[in-house]
Amino acid sequence: MTGGERTVAAGVRLGSPAYGSADSAPHGFAVSRSPKATVGFLFAFATLSAPTAWLLPQLTRGYSGLLAQVTGVQTEALGRGSLFFRPFFLTFIVLLGVFTVGRLRARLRMSAAGLALLVSAVLSIDCALAWATLLGAPGPLSLSGSALSSFAGILVVTWVTFRRFRLPRGIRVWRHSRRPLRRRLAPAVVLLGAAAAVWWPLDAWAQGPPDRSAVPVVGRIGSVPLFAMSVTILLAVFQLVRMAWRRRDRSVTPVSVAFLVPAHNEAPAIAECIDSLDAAAERYPGPCRAYIVDNASSDDTAVVAEAALARCRHLRGRVLSCPTPGKARALNVGLREAGERVLVRIDADTVVEPSLLERLLPHFRDDSVGAVGGLALPKRTSSWLGTLRTMEVLYGVGFLRLAQGAVDGLTVVPGMLAAYRRRLLVRLGGFAEGLNGEDADITIRIGRAGYRVVTDPHIRAYTETPRTFGHLREQRLRWTRGLFHVAARHASAIWMGQGLRGIWFLPMAILNGGRRALALPALVYVAAMLALSRGAFELSGQALALGGVVVGLHMFLMVPILLLYRELPRASAVPGYLVFHAFRLYICLETLLSMPVRSGARPSAQPARFAATRRPGETWSFGPGAD
Repeated sequence: MTGGERTVAAGVRLGSPAYGSADSAPHGFAVSRSPKATVGFLFAFATLSAPTAWLLPQLTRGYSGLLAQVTGVQTEALGRGSLFFRPFFLTFIVLLGVFTVGRLRARLRMSAAGLALLVSAVLSIDCALAWATLLGAPGPLSLSGSALSSFAGILVVTWVTFRRFRLPRGIRVWRHSRRPLRRRLAPAVVLLGAAAAVWWPLDAWAQGPPDRSAVPVVGRIGSVPLFAMSVTILLAVFQLVRMAWRRRDRSVTPVSVAFLVPAHNEAPAIAECIDSLDAAAERYPGPCRAYIVDNASSDDTAVVAEAALARCRHLRGRVLSCPTPGKARALNVGLREAGERVLVRIDADTVVEPSLLERLLPHFRDDSVGAVGGLALPKRTSSWLGTLRTMEVLYGVGFLRLAQGAVDGLTVVPGMLAAYRRRLLVRLGGFAEGLNGEDADITIRIGRAGYRVVTDPHIRAYTETPRTFGHLREQRLRWTRGLFHVAARHASAIWMGQGLRGIWFLPMAILNGGRRALALPALVYVAAMLALSRGAFELSGQALALGGVVVGLHMFLMVPILLLYRELPRASAVPGYLVFHAFRLYICLETLLSMPVRSGARPSAQPARFAATRRPGETWSFGPGAD
């Protein structure tokens, strides 16, 4: 098993849905649970929030008196305010221990450790703010003080998740490619330049007369999301301009290309996929070959694939067999057989444009590029879900990941459409098995090894979207769980300081995972507070904070992004995207409740000489063309 995990992917259970697979809930790292568990969590949260809301004025006065005794600061000097979200985090950690999966003793230890850390962190912050009031600073119970304590609460929940839940072992990846110093410093220079270009006009706007200053921006409540989004916009524009400049030279130096297609019960779609690959091979002057890996299918996937390959006029290939379930395992089977220089991974329910290789291969003229991705849009966009998925892809990939690419910070190239240097995959030990998010894992390993990762929105493929709610839920649970699995494996990128990917984007992805899991319980908590707290819970500041979490500033960017990609007619579905976004927040909470709490000691980092973390200069044979 790649990556040093001690568990193996479980086989598909008899009677499981057609979309179920060994990747749905990897053995040891996830359990299949009924949606009733998450609904029960939210109901219990609402039940506990009601008395908390009713008693909030008394609790606030009691806590203010406690702070006065501990710090020696007079109660009047602490100012007026409320406990705001402090009880929310206490309740969340308690219920997390009740509703998660694992031995009772392990869950009790998890809740006790989380509560102890939360109380210590919040008290420390509030005491420091109480002393700071003597210098004229806002009090600990003010909106600013509560924002700091809420941030501490998010950090504590994130710590509980990664320290107490059973997650894949961490790995260390050393740099294999040494780029010139100017190339390594360029991402930081671009990021700092974008931040400076955004900071000054926003700060000047915020400091203007009250009648012209709409909201506080830099250095005030609400500053971070707006500032970060403004920087992201500037980076995305910069990357679009840079790609347009580089696309002036579209010449392609022919190299051998392998299409790698893992297929599990894909008989209805595999022929269309292979036909599209044949059309792409027709327009490419170099040799192309397809490796279709039948991954424990119970239908006629292999037969249909062989017939489709026999009809191809420009593409040659073969059907391989991988009887053990698991997409990463099937990918590694194909990787061992392929000897071509560039490997293009395609999902079996995906079709590509004929211009795929013409637009993809020029990126590999740069020896520092290790992986390339594009936009994987829905095949059928007439349905409501197809429209929402189109908007999700254009925002997430065509905007956010485009901006991340401007500073070499990409954390995932989705496996529906991804191209790699094959020799680099071999050096890194192939795809990680037995966990969710193998596409993000290999993307981060390629980046940590010193190679660039590129997302080009002009490279496009079209893939199926789930047609039932059950399939959509399974897909999103798998994707969201992949965030936690990959983040646990690559936490060492943070303390090893491996570029902006490790220093900034990976920590932000970890915090966003925790923030999204907290979003719907926070909505329940705010509703209870506003209804029952008898005026002790301010509406304005809390509504602004919650709106930023639930709605997100990205909703305001959706129409310009649709205009940029010539999809403006879909703008009428933007209000419906709010419902879809709320569903994704629900899935984040359900994902947290589907991961078991570990009972033993936290596993140490993976040994340094394992294949996936090989030092530069070490070799390992993985099949043909292993150089």
